[in-house]
Amino acid sequence: MFTLRIPSIRPVRSGYRGQIAHPLAATKPGPYGEAMNILLWIIIIAAVVLLVVGGAVEALRFLLWVGLIIAVIAVIAWLLRRVSGSRR
Repeated sequence: MFTLRIPSIRPVRSGYRGQIAHPLAATKPGPYGEAMNILLWIIIIAAVVLLVVGGAVEALRFLLWVGLIIAVIAVIAWLLRRVSGSRR
């Protein structure tokens, strides 16, 4: 009969200030560690830029509506002044 023997995993003390380290924990970053950090920063920066741009687009859309309403009010005021004959 075949039996699978699983080694016990016990925390061991590392050399730095007696901290307990897990034996399966990586002590050095893998070959993709730096690339993943750079990719993470790029994603964070892109998210912030999109957040700002998205907010700017919403603000621009709001300001365009406000401008349109002010333009309509100005046209109505001009027509009323024109029809009433007031020359200020």
